[in-house]
Amino acid sequence: PYAAQPYTEVEGDDQFWRALFLVGYGPVAIEELKIGETPIGDFQDVEVEIREGYPTDPPRALFTDDVFEEGLSIALTEAGGWQQRTTAQDAEEISVDITFPGGLAFIAADGTRQDRSVAVEVEYAPDGTEDWSVGVGGRLFAARQAGPMTAPSVHRDEDGNDNRHRTDRVVMDKLSGALTVLAGVTSRKLANARPPPVPAWAVPIAQVKRTSGQATIAAGAIVDERPAGASFTDPGDFAPGPTAPASASIEVGAGTLIAPGLSTSARQTTTVRQSLRFPVPALGAYKVRLRRTTPDSTDGQVVDRVFWTALRAIEHTDPVQLSGVATVALRIRATEQLSGVIQTFNCLGTSVVPDWTGAEWVEQATGNPASLYRHLFQGPAMKRPRGDAQMDLAGIEAWADWCRQNGRAFNAYVDFRTTLRELAHDVAAAGRASRGMVDGKWSAVRDRPQTVPVQVFTPRNSWGFRASKVFADPPHGISVPFLNEAIGFKRDERIIYADGFDALTATRLETLEMFGFTDPDLVWRDGRFHQAVAKLRPETYELNVDFEHIVATRGDLVAVAHDAMLVGLGQGRVKAVQVDGGGAATGVTLDERVTMEVGKTYALIVRPPAGDPVTRAVTTAPGETDTLVFAVTVPAGTIAAGDLAAFGETDRVTAEMIVREIRPGEELTAKLVLVDAAPAVHDADQGAIPPFDSKVTVPAGVAAPGIESIASDGAVLFREGDGSLSSRIYVRLLRLSGGRFDLADVEGRYRIAGTPAPWILLPRVPAETREVSIRPVADGETYELQLRYVTAAGRPGDWGDLVVHTVLGKTADPNTVTGFNAQQNGNVVTFSWDQVPDLDLAGYEIDFGPPGVDIADAEPLTEVTRGTRITTAAVPPGEWDFFIRAVDTSGNRSTVPAVVSLTVVNALDIIRQAAQKPKGWPGSRTGFVYNPLTGNLNPDSTVLASADAAQDVFDGYVWQPVALALYEAPEIDIDFDDRARAWGDIQSNLGPGETGLAAPKLEIDYRPDADAYDGFEPWTIGEAEGRFFKFRFALDTAKGLARVTGFKPTVDQVEEVTVRTVPVAAAGSAIVFPTRFHIVPQVEVSAEAGAGGVPRYATWEAVTATGFTARIFDQAGAAVAGTLTYRATGV
Repeated sequence: PYAAQPYTEVEGDDQFWRALFLVGYGPVAIEELKIGETPIGDFQDVEVEIREGYPTDPPRALFTDDVFEEGLSIALTEAGGWQQRTTAQDAEEISVDITFPGGLAFIAADGTRQDRSVAVEVEYAPDGTEDWSVGVGGRLFAARQAGPMTAPSVHRDEDGNDNRHRTDRVVMDKLSGALTVLAGVTSRKLANARPPPVPAWAVPIAQVKRTSGQATIAAGAIVDERPAGASFTDPGDFAPGPTAPASASIEVGAGTLIAPGLSTSARQTTTVRQSLRFPVPALGAYKVRLRRTTPDSTDGQVVDRVFWTALRAIEHTDPVQLSGVATVALRIRATEQLSGVIQTFNCLGTSVVPDWTGAEWVEQATGNPASLYRHLFQGPAMKRPRGDAQMDLAGIEAWADWCRQNGRAFNAYVDFRTTLRELAHDVAAAGRASRGMVDGKWSAVRDRPQTVPVQVFTPRNSWGFRASKVFADPPHGISVPFLNEAIGFKRDERIIYADGFDALTATRLETLEMFGFTDPDLVWRDGRFHQAVAKLRPETYELNVDFEHIVATRGDLVAVAHDAMLVGLGQGRVKAVQVDGGGAATGVTLDERVTMEVGKTYALIVRPPAGDPVTRAVTTAPGETDTLVFAVTVPAGTIAAGDLAAFGETDRVTAEMIVREIRPGEELTAKLVLVDAAPAVHDADQGAIPPFDSKVTVPAGVAAPGIESIASDGAVLFREGDGSLSSRIYVRLLRLSGGRFDLADVEGRYRIAGTPAPWILLPRVPAETREVSIRPVADGETYELQLRYVTAAGRPGDWGDLVVHTVLGKTADPNTVTGFNAQQNGNVVTFSWDQVPDLDLAGYEIDFGPPGVDIADAEPLTEVTRGTRITTAAVPPGEWDFFIRAVDTSGNRSTVPAVVSLTVVNALDIIRQAAQKPKGWPGSRTGFVYNPLTGNLNPDSTVLASADAAQDVFDGYVWQPVALALYEAPEIDIDFDDRARAWGDIQSNLGPGETGLAAPKLEIDYRPDADAYDGFEPWTIGEAEGRFFKFRFALDTAKGLARVTGFKPTVDQVEEVTVRTVPVAAAGSAIVFPTRFHIVPQVEVSAEAGAGGVPRYATWEAVTATGFTARIFDQAGAAVAGTLTYRATGV
């Protein structure tokens, strides 16, 4: 596209066209400039100015839009000598026009026109000086250097070869003698590296051949092209050669330059115009003078009157305001060369960006997709470029190596509106990758061959598995339109046929766009890749996982085994590891049984917490087992109990998949979207695409269920419809073998052991419940039982082994209590424990005694209580052992009591304590009903009780309680801000028939005097700083019903003792405590002896929380001045 609107200008009888083309963000290596298909060097009177977009580029000078013209009509004669005018300010280029208004010719006697020539000398000098440019008299110049000329940008191909060339040209200004280096066009081919055209204002000196990587210029790179003409006085003038020592410049020898000015020849009697344009060395105003050097003619047959008709000062104002862009400026004679405005100018540009060479990042021209991908995020097109710390440079470097080794390139001219997301996707696709992030850094997700999975997923560490498959009708081939670099980037098309089809048999083709692809070989290779992906990755899988997904990122290889898709034969965890004498693992025991068949080989994959998954072949043991023996041992310490395990036939234990998408969920969970890894997609350009392998393994026949546990004690009693409990045998089954989704039900049978009684067949239960309940049974009776699976088709398997079990039922002692804890809160001790699983539970008993006491000698602390938390003040100070046992409805007690030790100490001194029950619960209550007969609070009911409900029913039973009941006590004020301990003693007991943790929960809110309350928070006991305290408790009836029988909000402190020695006046003094007490403290006072040790005594009165009044008396009872020491004790 144009960087500015082109324009035309007239020079003599010729029209010139100027244009400025925008190549893109720089730097860009620009080469092979053409108009249509014709190289720019094949045109005449062409000037080219290339700016590649480097910060060091000189200002644009060839394309300008500020021309200051002065129209003149000054006759030029030899007799009249010099005619002089001054240009406008800020001239960078000057142009003069001379005109022969009557033409220029010699008219012969026969009337024919013959050639006539007139020479006009032109000189200029900076305004205010007499430093005139070279004229016809010539000027001698000493030897000089021209340069430096930097080598082309390095661009190495996949073999490491340099392949960039450029021919620069050194020219000399015809008027000033200044040397200028004109940069040529960079090309990949030496033959196309043509020199730039010679401007009209210059004379050529030399061509210089440059190749990327060459730091200096040798003699062989210099081509002498000085013209044989009148510009030099001697053929040896201004001879070019290398510098000594060699450098990036060339040496131009001494010589004399002659500037003949404008020489015009013609034989016409119509107007003849001639122009001369020349640059000036510095911005400013210049004096310009012209004179005719051809003798004036008075011959009537000669027509040669000449006038100076125009003086122009040209200021080069850059029309491109954006810095760092690459442009090509062009000035070309349109007369007899062009037809209208140029519409087909083109060039080859390659971005110069940091490119990974395999060892370092080098700024060079490159099409490597990985290097261009990094440049997208860090280049000038980004409003806020990313820093290196925000880029996954290690991953991008590995990707760049692969792209370079495989000849990958992204070649596109982006002259349309797009987004970073879209363009990054297109660039990454050229390197078989997609945009992504790794560890919070911008990276690329590559589709590459992988062999070691980063994670293993089974039903044990995932859930919500689902799969979908596209049943597509594949085309016979794909057609890819692209710009073919092999034929000059012309539009072309390549057809990639599917296996089994060719140009004669293919009838249905689909078009595939490959933006940025120009290499026909890459088009074919990636076309085959896409065909393979469509064939070998037809399914999409989804599964949910917890934080274990964190080790996997998009594009990573994972291993998946799942019964839903029949991949693998069993998945579980390692329950035990068998080792040899050196600690190496020889086998494992799983928490799931697996089945093996004769004639097949099997393997196990174990995923340890750290490191790669471990795969081992296992010894085939036909039948069902949970113990596997390794064919080769695993090094000691590699695997352990609890590790994830997957079992299956050799090479079919898991399916290898690629993480295509990660959708984060709550609490570090995520949904993973997976596709088959199908490594054959990466070899699709090497041969035929193999068929899709689903990794499905058909499970073995139906085996009997495995029993995990069997019980018949109080923990597994069955609750009948009327609420009563009955005995049963409860069987817990092992997990199904992996892949056995066809096993629908479990069927059981039982009978009294040792009798010929017929079997009692049990109702079928779903296999996924893993539970079988056998009843009715009698306590103390022994039974034998068997189980078997039934498939979804109704086909039963074989009965399992005979199991014999004696029913314990209600004769068994309750389980031992766990979680027993005791904590002193003020003058009370709070006990809490976990609920035992026994269903026939009557409650719990707590006993206590001195340390080491036997439970038989311990004193009972509580009667049977149904809750799991009690608070009592009945424990005296001292060291105690506390025992707790569960008691069932048959009077059986836990065989082994739980024991906890606690030293009970005196409580702190109470500042404020407000017992609520004696005051009739004066606070606010929500969802509680106050019983005036008992003084208790009961959860309110959402329906009315029966009309004849007795008092005890009202106090102990609620039909349908409210969900949450709250009671808030009146505010406690401790008089001033202080740090104190806050706690509350809540007394409650469960309603009839209730079990579980139904104790009310304490909450407090507190504030300093100057602040506001900020809301209640859960509380047990602890310190808080403030003046005002609010206490409340909440009862969640979903955990059980309880009636509240007491509540004592308390604020207390450790007792403080203040001792001070103070002076007292004879009339008495008011003593002020350094720290105020909350309540009036106890005060003790003693007076110091007088002179000579005569004893004195003191009195005190009016004791308050802030101080007291004291006086001192001598032995005669007279009040005297003196010193006393007091001790104040309190809170």
